[in-house]
Amino acid sequence: MKSIRKKIILFFGVSIIGLLSVLGFFINKEVRDTIIPLTENMTTQITDARSSEVSQWLEGTINEIKAISTQEVIQSGDVESIKKYLTGRHEYLSDDFEAMFFADLDGNFYATGGGEANIYGRDDFTAIVNDGKSEYVSNPIIAKVTGKPIINITCPVKDNNDNLVGVFAGVVGIDKLTDIINEVYMGDNSFGMIIDGTGQVIAHPDDDIRLNLNVLNSAEEGYEGLEDSFKRMQAGESETQIYTDANKQSSVLIFSPIENTPNWSLGIKMSLAEMREESNAILKSTIIMIISIILITLIVFYILSGTISKPIIESSKYAKRIADLDASQDLPESLLQRKDEAGILAGSLQAI
Repeated sequence: MKSIRKKIILFFGVSIIGLLSVLGFFINKEVRDTIIPLTENMTTQITDARSSEVSQWLEGTINEIKAISTQEVIQSGDVESIKKYLTGRHEYLSDDFEAMFFADLDGNFYATGGGEANIYGRDDFTAIVNDGKSEYVSNPIIAKVTGKPIINITCPVKDNNDNLVGVFAGVVGIDKLTDIINEVYMGDNSFGMIIDGTGQVIAHPDDDIRLNLNVLNSAEEGYEGLEDSFKRMQAGESETQIYTDANKQSSVLIFSPIENTPNWSLGIKMSLAEMREESNAILKSTIIMIISIILITLIVFYILSGTISKPIIESSKYAKRIADLDASQDLPESLLQRKDEAGILAGSLQAI
């Protein structure tokens, strides 16, 4: 037969454990439902801000190229004069530019560093000369002079009669883009990247991925879900996409379009495990707190049940002696002095 003390501890102990377990479940659910979306929202804002930074930098670069293209020596279309101008300007190029060049309508270009080649038929050339665009930002290409990956920012050159005489361009190394995304820090396993309009990853902290991974072919490299992300990028969407990398680690890619570019997008990759670390830490603290409350509660109930059960046990022993016609001993004075039900019971037995 179970004692009253055990019954009290068992009843209230099970009740408290059950209630606190339910409470812990809902706390964990609310934390996960709050922290992860909050982290995603914060990352989205950072992504939008970084894509805006790249866009503004490109806009400033475009405006600088356009301003130079309107100088009289450039508008003249005179190759020898332009060569001399570009040679003199080479040492005064800003840090953003690796070079600048002028190309005539036959595609022959002349660069600040003295390089010469022909770009007739290249996308940046045809976009201005054939398609009549007022500006063009290329996807990364390999420079014919240096062999390095570059971005050409190109605009038309027109004479005083508004006749097209050639194109003028600034050459920017992709390292500038990598510098921008390297400033993104959301955790040890998080980083930024830029994907161009062809799906090529053009800015990434990992040299093995930069210019070597195209998201359109990412499934062949062991990735899952990146191809779906690129479809949304092409549509100019700001979105969140879960994907699995080549190491089978699940991550969240939050991306936003970059204006003034041919469908570029800037994305921030965050590890799902890292996103859950904070909620897991709160969950761990909650579990420790709940266990502590349960232990303290059980100790309190143990002590409290003792104050209830001990007088009853003493009274039952006295009642048994009376039943055996033994009234030689009195109940303990401490029990008789009690003012509660146990004291009333003890007084009644003592009176017998």
